[in-house]
Amino acid sequence: MWNIYLGTAVEGVSQSVSRFTTGETAMEGIARDGILGYYGAFGAQDLPEEIRMEDFQLQSLTPMAGTLEEFVVSIIYSYETPTTAYWISANGGGAPLEDGGWRWTDCYLQCRFARVGEGEYQITDLGTGGVDRGLEPLA
Repeated sequence: MWNIYLGTAVEGVSQSVSRFTTGETAMEGIARDGILGYYGAFGAQDLPEEIRMEDFQLQSLTPMAGTLEEFVVSIIYSYETPTTAYWISANGGGAPLEDGGWRWTDCYLQCRFARVGEGEYQITDLGTGGVDRGLEPLA
């Protein structure tokens, strides 16, 4: 069951990893570092199982719009949860696991990144559509 404690925990993890440093210089590499760091943080074993992600896998990453100063990528990913009571509404296909968890596949998300310093970026928006608003589409 969702409660204020779980909401606070999700917000805390999200804020702690939304800003990151990378040595990558291309959109794909910058985004990959940010996404793997962001979702990797939700794999921490000390998190409540209702918000813990396990076996996060990034299947694809496609730059959509912007420049290195601010850009959007779309991703397709999968992950497992240790319980069926989970905090995110996955938009892919789901199937129960034998141990009581759940496997989500073919989930789609758009992720927006903004450069905030030399080699520093911040994830500023996540969503299933419209995250690229105001940015020039890539050819």
